[in-house]
Amino acid sequence: MFIRITHFTLLIVNAIIIFLSIHTAHAQSKDQPILKQLDSVFVKARVSEKDRSSIQTARLNITDYENPQVTTSVGPKLTQNRNYYTQTALLSNATGVTPSWAGLAPNFSIRGFRTRSNFRNGLNAYLQYSDDNSNIQQLDVIKGPSGTLFGGANMVFGGLINVQTYAPIDSSFTNLSLAAGNNNLQRSSIEVNSVLDSSHKALFRIFGTYSDRKSFQDQGQKKLSRSRIK
Repeated sequence: MFIRITHFTLLIVNAIIIFLSIHTAHAQSKDQPILKQLDSVFVKARVSEKDRSSIQTARLNITDYENPQVTTSVGPKLTQNRNYYTQTALLSNATGVTPSWAGLAPNFSIRGFRTRSNFRNGLNAYLQYSDDNSNIQQLDVIKGPSGTLFGGANMVFGGLINVQTYAPIDSSFTNLSLAAGNNNLQRSSIEVNSVLDSSHKALFRIFGTYSDRKSFQDQGQKKLSRSRIK
């Protein structure tokens, strides 16, 4: 009787071992990764155009990454995307440049040194621009002592601000814009570009802007009307 029980016990143990081994092998087969050939993968990317420094910045016809100067340019693409109407708003995208004090011709601080946008199209014009940017195509900020390439006493140790204005182009079009904003901002502007002769050598471009804006102060107000002919 003892021998029969022993054989029966061994049979049960063997059956359990066989069951566990089969179950373990089945579980391992599930854990193994299934190899499958993937379909072709196509990666598409689009690099959007951005505002680049003008040739007036480096005084050479070189690309931005070849220019050893520290520069920041704010051009028409960013201006249109964010609806900027003032130089102060444009220069908020230039690191190291902060408004110094407001007025008819705003002052800015570049690396701690106060200056104004006195340079026009690469020349030392000593112009007192208003804060409105109706005729401004791009602002180039040249930081540090490399601004001495522009010459003149208007260059400060922190750098300089060069104003690049619009020029007539070989096309005929008219742009009209209306804007309203906080502090009761009301602004209207018109731009007309035309070809004056059949040979396309005489070009004409005019800007007109009217802007009226109150202030957060009780007696503050800024009213501006201007026109520019190129």
